[in-house]
Amino acid sequence: MVTLTDSVKIFFYGSFMDLEVMRTLGVVPKTFETAELKNWSITFSPMATLVRSEGDSVYGTIAELSRDEVRMLYSKGDLKRYYPVDITVSTKGSERVPVVCYISKSGTGQTPSVEYLQRVIQAAKNLGFPPAYLARLERAPTAQTGNSERRPPN
Repeated sequence: MVTLTDSVKIFFYGSFMDLEVMRTLGVVPKTFETAELKNWSITFSPMATLVRSEGDSVYGTIAELSRDEVRMLYSKGDLKRYYPVDITVSTKGSERVPVVCYISKSGTGQTPSVEYLQRVIQAAKNLGFPPAYLARLERAPTAQTGNSERRPPN
């Protein structure tokens, strides 16, 4: 029997916003809705993570998962570097919801693969996130384009 304490609401802002990505890992959220995290910004190094940024917003999803599912998601590969942070997000109805959000301890300085970034962008489009946010995701440098800092001067 599952009790209420066995589940937790997680704010996802990367490829886990895509329910299909979660399903391929055997995770099916009990509940799922979109949300906005104010005063944070998304960055990729090479996977999505968050940094505090006054006035910015990150859009994502709130998924209610079992604690076992959460442990399973964050026990693999690069995801081991992510740690839980208690935050509050706003839903479409402006309801403020306390959630847990996983943030990477330190970026590697690497840029994301085109495939990974496209998965994040496609999930954001499918979820109907604001055009300005989609444009910000689309401007993120990828492993193919490289960082603008590394380009030689004209």
